[in-house]
Amino acid sequence: MGDPRKLRKKYEAPAQPWEKTRIEEENKLQSEFGLKNKKEIWKAKAQLKKYRKQARELVGVTQEERMEKETILLTKLQKIGILKPEAVLDDILSLKVEDLLSRRLQTIVWKKGIAGTASQARQFIIHGHISLEGRKVNAPSMIIELEKEKELNWYGKPIEIQLPKTETTIEELADVAKKDKESTELEKEAATIIIDKQEAIDEKKEEKETKEAIEVAEEIIEEKGKSGLEKVSEEVTPDKGEKKTTTEVKKAIKKEEKKTPASKKKPGTPASKKKPGSE
Repeated sequence: MGDPRKLRKKYEAPAQPWEKTRIEEENKLQSEFGLKNKKEIWKAKAQLKKYRKQARELVGVTQEERMEKETILLTKLQKIGILKPEAVLDDILSLKVEDLLSRRLQTIVWKKGIAGTASQARQFIIHGHISLEGRKVNAPSMIIELEKEKELNWYGKPIEIQLPKTETTIEELADVAKKDKESTELEKEAATIIIDKQEAIDEKKEEKETKEAIEVAEEIIEEKGKSGLEKVSEEVTPDKGEKKTTTEVKKAIKKEEKKTPASKKKPGTPASKKKPGSE
């Protein structure tokens, strides 16, 4: 026997292992497609890199040789479903890693509804519950051709699983509409109650301010007469028509009292008593 064949790596690890943007993208892909580790992503990237390299090399060859190799390459990629039938050579350069990951056996089992999630699809494949063309397959990373995709099925007795809901029935839509209508009516009633309460509060506030204004006016008339009331009104109410509060009116009255000479006393004020023996 000869020496055992040394297997070569089918991927290249990133040059900078701690690049934040790349790590976030790979984590997203690993979660979306239910991958075991990031090596599966690197293998897909290496395969795409190989296809792009072949496409670039075809640009520099003769027309006859290019037509032959280009047809082979495009037919191969169209067969596995990552290129459309009308695709050209330039479309190979725009392929993404998601295009290749979506053609894996694990992803197709999940998309066909045989498994509820991508991780569950991987479990079914590894445990030998999936068959392709009547034969058991246990390689989740196998690339499936479009023609063979219809031959995917259970191997042996099917497993009953609860698939996530993808469609909403008419009855569920009617219930949602009914609940929305009821909630809208309740919101309208609540809004009406709040508006009524606010109007009642505003009315009470206006009544209170009116009552205070009347009391202040009565005080001014009692102390200075109607002419004094008009004078204070002119001071506290500018030409612009701005309204003043009751507190500002009271301040204006006190200011006016300070301006009044000490000799002018209110009617009915008793005269100062003379000291005995001053005569």
